[in-house]
Amino acid sequence: MPAPQPMLENESAPYLSQYQIEYPHGPDPNWLSLHAYESINIIANAIGTTNASTSKSVASSLSRIDYYGSIGRVQFDSFGQWIEPQIRVYKWNNATISSP
Repeated sequence: MPAPQPMLENESAPYLSQYQIEYPHGPDPNWLSLHAYESINIIANAIGTTNASTSKSVASSLSRIDYYGSIGRVQFDSFGQWIEPQIRVYKWNNATISSP
């Protein structure tokens, strides 16, 4: 089960407030919508800071990004992996939690 670890409440407050203004009768936003929102921001930031216009130039820009937003700091290693992911996957086994 994916779960946020940790949910950065102070950093995500502006997103949550804006979401509730835009969708006053909708469901409350959750960690998944927050990560989707920030994914778009990260890609837009990578494109905007380097005027990336091809998939290669976007990928190159993402490899050098140092972004801090509502999900915390986002940087990627040389293999394209998120250095400090804010999501952990837990496996429940007979009421015992473990990391797979």
